[in-house]
Amino acid sequence: MAVGGETPDRSAKVTATVTADTATLAVRLSTGYPQSVRATTEATRNHLVRRVEELTGLTVERVDITVTALHAETAETRRVL
Repeated sequence: MAVGGETPDRSAKVTATVTADTATLAVRLSTGYPQSVRATTEATRNHLVRRVEELTGLTVERVDITVTALHAETAETRRVL
């Protein structure tokens, strides 16, 4: 199910705005269903903050995350005869 007319692309897209020694990130991603959207976005936010600060030395002020699609996990289907 795509949300807001987005194509169900599974790759994340991140845009950073850097001012002096701080960064603000805007993230667009899709996630699996029925995984918790809240848990997924919290883990993503924590990972991005940690890695950006480790790699660049910048302070990440904010990470805005937009979930663009939910992907249903494919389950084995059964046929009834």
